[in-house]
Amino acid sequence: MTKQPKVRKPHPVLHGIGLVLSVTLLVAVLVGTYFLSTMATIIDSFIGAPSGHYSDAEIADTKVKAEALAADVEAEGTVLVPGSGGVSSVNTDLLAALTAYGVAYNTELTDMYKDFQDGREYTRTLSAWPEQSGRLYEPDINNQTYNTQSMLDNAKSFSDTAIVVIGRLAGESNDATKQQYKRTEKGGDIVVDDTRTMLELTTEEENLLNYVGANYAHVVVLINSTNVMELGQIETIPGIDACLIAGLSGSEGATAVPEVLWGDREPSGRTADTWAYDLTTAASYANAGLEGVGKYSDADGLYPADGTTSGNLDTPYTYEQVSYVDYAEGIYIGYKWYETADAEGYWDAERNEHGTGYDAVVQYPFGYGLSYTSFDWKVTDAAANGSALTKDGNVTVKVAVTNTGDRAGKDVVQLYYTAPYTAGEIEKSSVELGAFAKTKELAPGESEEVTLTVPVSDMASYDAYDAKHNGFTGYELDAGDYIFTVRHDAHDVDDDANATITCSLPAGVQYAEDTATGNAVSNKFTGSDAIDGVSLDGSDSDQNVTYLTRADFEENLVGVLGVLADKDYKDMLSDLAPCFAKVYTVTPNCPRALSAEELQKEARFHTDAEAADSVADAIRKAVDYADENNLAGVVPVSLYHNDTGFLFCLNTPCQVAPGYCQP
Repeated sequence: MTKQPKVRKPHPVLHGIGLVLSVTLLVAVLVGTYFLSTMATIIDSFIGAPSGHYSDAEIADTKVKAEALAADVEAEGTVLVPGSGGVSSVNTDLLAALTAYGVAYNTELTDMYKDFQDGREYTRTLSAWPEQSGRLYEPDINNQTYNTQSMLDNAKSFSDTAIVVIGRLAGESNDATKQQYKRTEKGGDIVVDDTRTMLELTTEEENLLNYVGANYAHVVVLINSTNVMELGQIETIPGIDACLIAGLSGSEGATAVPEVLWGDREPSGRTADTWAYDLTTAASYANAGLEGVGKYSDADGLYPADGTTSGNLDTPYTYEQVSYVDYAEGIYIGYKWYETADAEGYWDAERNEHGTGYDAVVQYPFGYGLSYTSFDWKVTDAAANGSALTKDGNVTVKVAVTNTGDRAGKDVVQLYYTAPYTAGEIEKSSVELGAFAKTKELAPGESEEVTLTVPVSDMASYDAYDAKHNGFTGYELDAGDYIFTVRHDAHDVDDDANATITCSLPAGVQYAEDTATGNAVSNKFTGSDAIDGVSLDGSDSDQNVTYLTRADFEENLVGVLGVLADKDYKDMLSDLAPCFAKVYTVTPNCPRALSAEELQKEARFHTDAEAADSVADAIRKAVDYADENNLAGVVPVSLYHNDTGFLFCLNTPCQVAPGYCQP
């Protein structure tokens, strides 16, 4: 069975994300409770729980404990991040997301939402296509059919505080779509917005945030999502005080959300992924979604392309192919991509409204989170500094954490390591999380010493291809310096003088046996010994898959992802930034406006320098022509392509750029 080039066909297994209607957190509670109650016997049989009958008292006691645990998990996992105005107070009169907390909310608003769309049309991703389960429902704040002036006035009179819930719900088997499928009118047709992905804010959500930011004294945004999103507007829209990433609340966890919002509980969670301003900056983006799905050749008759049908949809769907995805980004996903790319200077040319370099790319690093109080760290035991590592040894660092604020709270200390790396050998990220520890709840002025330990064997890298050319395939450590850093997240090292510790490994170490079981370690998924006789890396196919290597991100990204990434071109994009602000593009085949940011993406994601230069040249000519002819403000243009590259013309009734295009 061999691979064919990737083709745009329906993915047999669809991964997706849906929407949680803004104003409600109870859907997950109801669904989760129903599932657990109906599946309890089956779950018990799988986990080996004793079967039988329980007294009402036992059931009630277990339920209370389970609900308390769920609330603890939610509170411990919520992540506080800043808004455009910073975190000003936690004791403000915020609207309650749950009536159970005993706070009144404006029922006129919630009744409007219920009347507009009383629940999701598709509640199970397994029973829907991505464009169905991923539908977004929101009337525009400026549409007075729903947001009447009297209702808006009443809402402002009711409270000076607004809480806006932004929801995206991940579910089994549907990809997050690269378009938005929205209903903006009650009972209306689904509107497709090709300019934004499902993981960006909708224009309606953005307009709502602008409105509440301008009209309310206190604004908090609650992110009720299982997936990272593009949330740059949270920082740039004036009037947003703070943002709380709550994830999904499960069956009972929603009860903790109001407690966190009011400051009765501390949001002590940390981000479990990197939140980038633009998801296309991820090395994995080009192979995400349908674009990344390939089809095995000579696979007819093999599962699931053997007549197997999916009964989940209203109409049974026959699987058409045996699919695969080449994870050409290799190990460079999440923070291992963003931090390593930064260490290699890959972001140096990035500049936008959020900052420069890394700060222009990453909004919230992996492991990031704020607190309602403040803390000071002091490394109390850095005895490992300067020591020699041993094959079966550990590296231990102790940190004293002191609450320097005026509220009780918890903090999270993170220990990362940087292993020696040689270009062209084993791929390694610039930093890797080795250990972390959360403090107990510390009263103001209270301290706690936490201990972080990294087993030396945990730092070994798996060399499936004998990249070191030493005749060994398996887990091994390179000789050299290993640098340990105490960090607040994957990017920010603490300012304590002892926060950076260097240890050395005199000679390379190989782990031929598993450290836990003692079993011999060997390749199971690649090469001639691969299980089922198919190497998962495609090395036994004729596809010549190129995998991303840290040895040369700039050039390698072109072959790996089909994304133009050479530094000269990135510098050119930076130079063109003022031009993007002046050009307002409408594509000839799809008469919709492209923003400056989208135009920049259009230029960035051409697969070769010649095509990208042609786009950039057309943009330059459009701006130059507008300037020479005293055309003020933003210039509407069309980009056309012919054998000589991209051309442009002005999209105005009477003005055409002579010599540049034939309209």
